[in-house]
Amino acid sequence: MTVSRIRRIVLAAAFVAASGTTALAGDQATAPPRALGDTVAATAQSTASKSAKGGAKDDSGIWGNDQPPDVDTSDLKSDVPEPLQGVPEAPATSPMLPPKPPTKEVEEESLGALEGPVAGLLGPGDGGFDENIWSGSKRADIEFLLPHIPLVAQDSAVHALAKRLILTKAEAPMGNIVRPIIAIRVEKLLEAGLADDAAALSLQATLHGNADFERLKADAILMAGGSDDACGPGTASRQTANGQFWLQLRTYCAAVSGDSATADITRGVLDAQMLGDPAFDALLDDVLNKTKKPPGPIARPTAMHFFLIRRAGLLVNLDVAKHLGMAADLAALRDPHQTPAARLAAAERSAKSGAAGVAELRAVLDAQKFPSEKLARADEVSGKLSFLGGQGLLRRAAQLESRQAGKGTLVHRALTEADKVGMFEVAARLQADLAEKLDAAAVAPADAPLIGWALLMAGKPDAAAKFLGDGDAARAVLALASGKDDAPALAAVAKQFSADPKAPNRVRGFEALVLGIADVLDLPMPPDAGAAAKSAEGTHWPGRRLDSQQMETIVATSAAPGRKGEAILRILEAIGPEGPRDLAPDVTIELVRALADMGVKDAARAIGMHAILLYRPGTS
Repeated sequence: MTVSRIRRIVLAAAFVAASGTTALAGDQATAPPRALGDTVAATAQSTASKSAKGGAKDDSGIWGNDQPPDVDTSDLKSDVPEPLQGVPEAPATSPMLPPKPPTKEVEEESLGALEGPVAGLLGPGDGGFDENIWSGSKRADIEFLLPHIPLVAQDSAVHALAKRLILTKAEAPMGNIVRPIIAIRVEKLLEAGLADDAAALSLQATLHGNADFERLKADAILMAGGSDDACGPGTASRQTANGQFWLQLRTYCAAVSGDSATADITRGVLDAQMLGDPAFDALLDDVLNKTKKPPGPIARPTAMHFFLIRRAGLLVNLDVAKHLGMAADLAALRDPHQTPAARLAAAERSAKSGAAGVAELRAVLDAQKFPSEKLARADEVSGKLSFLGGQGLLRRAAQLESRQAGKGTLVHRALTEADKVGMFEVAARLQADLAEKLDAAAVAPADAPLIGWALLMAGKPDAAAKFLGDGDAARAVLALASGKDDAPALAAVAKQFSADPKAPNRVRGFEALVLGIADVLDLPMPPDAGAAAKSAEGTHWPGRRLDSQQMETIVATSAAPGRKGEAILRILEAIGPEGPRDLAPDVTIELVRALADMGVKDAARAIGMHAILLYRPGTS
């Protein structure tokens, strides 16, 4: 695999001269109502922040095209000058022609077909939407909205709906292409750590001459770790494209196929263009010779380095994982050979993404080792640790605690701390296996409602019922969560909501939310409850609101044929990655109704329930 420096330069000069003209252009209350439907004591003021908007793109250049440094390699280049990127090359003998008349609309419609065949992993039969979800939308709107889809979301209902939309097999909207929709979809999947989905989706599309997409496709394939695809048709650009990344991939593919001559020549090109990379060389030798020698620091890790690290059977360094993003973090937290501390650090960065499963996060927490003195004072120490560190300490202490009351206190503490930092759903799912085994009669009455709320959030309504009591609102929410009818409970909530209290009712916003969501989900409601629900929906409640134009656009798009995808994008953007917890009740009801009216009833139900379970009376 090695050649002398002189031989490399000679070979490189010949190689560059032969291929130089083929380069591609490059809140926080600490509990729900303690006596649901009766009296409520607000436990803290809401400090829930506004949902973050947009998907910030890593500016490290990981997913972009690598550019070689400005060095003089004129003695190695072809005499034929390369065209400037983005500037079409004029014919050598071209007569001056009169300008063509404007044909904007025709051009936009024809350009819309350049994305190639329909691509997607989900269809109507397996969770996806119809192929025409973009047909009535303006392409420019979708190109603007899609990069902001909250696929990286700590709220599982938001994450699930966003993922479903991204993976739906559907025709791209027609219009003038600024950036291919398929490229945006693959990029969002990579940002969310869904490398397998990104690779599978990218392999369905071919955009000839689009360097941006070709690099994204190669990154997705390498991050997914598919050894067969890495040197397959999906990365065909490696044969002609220049730049460090593509030359490294060309070297790897030649080496593993046994073409040592091409591998040596391409390594020589890298050296000659001053693009040598000791980490790449070391990793490639590890793969070929099975030596498993760590490559040392990697200045600018790319998907190529990540792929070779995994092919060589080495551990993913945390600095590399941090630089490469969610997919690398997920690989690190899932690797049982990593140290418990390293897995925890990777899990901390993944906890808000929605990509890591509950079982995976629990496995990381249960692998941690805590000193006995910390376990003995877990309720005091946990708040000084990182979020998952604190959750792991309290979880281990609860596992070791023999008294039911003590277990309940520790579980409640874990939920309370998570609620303060807006991570209640994550903690609810992490601690649910312990919570559902608690003896509700032994749990402190003040702690029971939050534990019941957490079990509802974790999808365990039967276990939750033991902790929620017999209050009207509790029964109504339990019925919503379990899909059962409880008209008397809704009638009682409506009666309390419609009463003329002597003192302000600080839970009227919560009652409005329950009644409105029940109405949207078409639960059987007595006439009085139905009238109260309409009143609740027509009232402007405190909380995060959308401007009138934004809401009008959502309503209009949700009712327009062929604009379902756009409407869902706008709804997801309005809700945000942290979910509906800080939205005004009437806003939540309107958004959930829009989803239900479009036939997306499962998502409407999930988001509506999250709004109820994350809402804290006293915050409105």
